[in-house]
Amino acid sequence: MKSVTTAYIKVISALAATALIAGCAGTGKKASENSIADYAAGNYSQAARNLELDLGFFDEETGGYFPVVPVEDRVLLQLEAAEASRLSGMGDRAVAHYDAVEELFRVEDTESIGESAAENVGAVAINDNLMSYKPTPVERVLANYYKALTFWAGGDTNNARVEFNRAGERAERALARYQAEIEAAEQEAQEEVGSGVTMLSSDSVTAEHFPEIASYSVYPDFENPAVQYAQAMFYASQGENSRARDAMRQARIKVGEHPVLDDDLLKLDAQNSLKADGNYAWVLVEAGQSAYLKEKRIDLPVPGPNGGIILMSMALPLVEDRPLEFSRGAITLDGNQLAFESIADSRRLIETEMSRRFPAIMTRAIASTTAKALLQYVAADQGGWMGNLAATAFTSATTSADVRMWEMIPNQWLLAKVRLDESADAMLEYGVQSRQTIALEKGSSWFVVVKQPTPLAEPFVSAYKI
Repeated sequence: MKSVTTAYIKVISALAATALIAGCAGTGKKASENSIADYAAGNYSQAARNLELDLGFFDEETGGYFPVVPVEDRVLLQLEAAEASRLSGMGDRAVAHYDAVEELFRVEDTESIGESAAENVGAVAINDNLMSYKPTPVERVLANYYKALTFWAGGDTNNARVEFNRAGERAERALARYQAEIEAAEQEAQEEVGSGVTMLSSDSVTAEHFPEIASYSVYPDFENPAVQYAQAMFYASQGENSRARDAMRQARIKVGEHPVLDDDLLKLDAQNSLKADGNYAWVLVEAGQSAYLKEKRIDLPVPGPNGGIILMSMALPLVEDRPLEFSRGAITLDGNQLAFESIADSRRLIETEMSRRFPAIMTRAIASTTAKALLQYVAADQGGWMGNLAATAFTSATTSADVRMWEMIPNQWLLAKVRLDESADAMLEYGVQSRQTIALEKGSSWFVVVKQPTPLAEPFVSAYKI
């Protein structure tokens, strides 16, 4: 009974902190939501300003910006500020934010065992939102990818190379990270609930209440094939065709048959060049808004002591897809519509990550459900209906899934390729009769990257000579 009393005391202690925690978490989230709305509308400068203001880097009186520094527990806002700055054309500011994000990554990666254990205890007592946000492999890889594109666009090919390499290294380290998280969650969950208490079966709970997990479509690892393809194009631009071939082959393994990838690999294998038979334009479109995490909750009332009710509550994040908002006919080259094919999609990337992270999330959720059920049992037994009511209300209010994620990720990466014999104008139509033109000069091949969250948003375009 000692373990039951201990769990009861720990959860009761958390009650006093709940209101304060909720209040502290609200401001940043609201500002982020406002910024995401601006991002979706193509108001990138406004989104960047709002995020800078929320981070404390913008002076409303002077309209000036303070130097960027890492802001602890605000890594998501800093990721959004970095990308909003990039889309606003403020490359140096974007790099400063991405550098700050790198520092925050290091802080999270070197978190002490004690700090990690304390966060797991809080997650069991309340929910996973009490844990400091640890950016996922999907987000970490993309942070390096966007930083690489920024350096490449500015002509800094040395730093672009570093960032592309870092993207691959992050993906490789992710597998080991998640195994360690699962082991830590299992240990802390058992210590928190008590060794004398039998928890629910993870497999049975997943099969009965969260069968969606079984249908997830996953990549074999955390590499983003679109990032690998962009890296291949970077190597090709530097005349490193063997490296370009290796990176492109890795992307092809994940993507499967693809008209552009297949043709590019054929040329690299047969001619050791992407443009031995002439010049081309490759257009990579980051289209739409990402799939996202949505809470799924179950509440199962069971009989308790003194005629009371014990609420078995659990909430977990599941991947929810968004329809792709992209008009394939909105991008033309000299009046000819481009034939786009998907090379990567956010849903599959996030499902890959969630399939690895889910065991640790489920373990904490089961431990939390068990601990809160014990709280209700003891409260009903010792405090009658009033104690039962208070503990049940606490359980209901604090059961919540962690659905935080970086929301400036595209829905899909779409790729097209066309022969470029003469100078050409790429025309991008968006919004209500708005157009943007990109002049591609004769005598060169071009890799064009377009990011557009919605058809109404102005596309952000970067063109790289290959």
